[in-house]
Amino acid sequence: MPTRRCSVSNTPDGEKRIREIYGERVVVIPYIMAGFDLAAYCAREFPKQAGENTVGMVLLSHGVFSFGPDARTSYELMIELVSMAEEYLAKKKAWHCRFSHSEKGKAPRVSTERTSRSSGGRCPNRPAFR
Repeated sequence: MPTRRCSVSNTPDGEKRIREIYGERVVVIPYIMAGFDLAAYCAREFPKQAGENTVGMVLLSHGVFSFGPDARTSYELMIELVSMAEEYLAKKKAWHCRFSHSEKGKAPRVSTERTSRSSGGRCPNRPAFR
């Protein structure tokens, strides 16, 4: 199952949506294949985009990073950033989770449904925004 943040950034308007969710809280890096070129781009771009309120960086189609003075703060910021993406998806009615009944003593199974308005059916890679 893709992460909530990747579910947003992997859409056609991903960068716009990421900026809508996070504003100045994250630096947004366009998709570049993993490797030296991506690292060099991040090293150049981060100082240009980062501001007083920046707490993380989103590498489109790769992932999200959070920064803090210590591991605990970074972790808490990560939870906050992911929660912001979840709230965005819920507000747009783009992400629905169902829990099915499970056998006694076993964890419930999660089924994630994302529907595509254009196809009228399931869309395994992207949420449907409304």
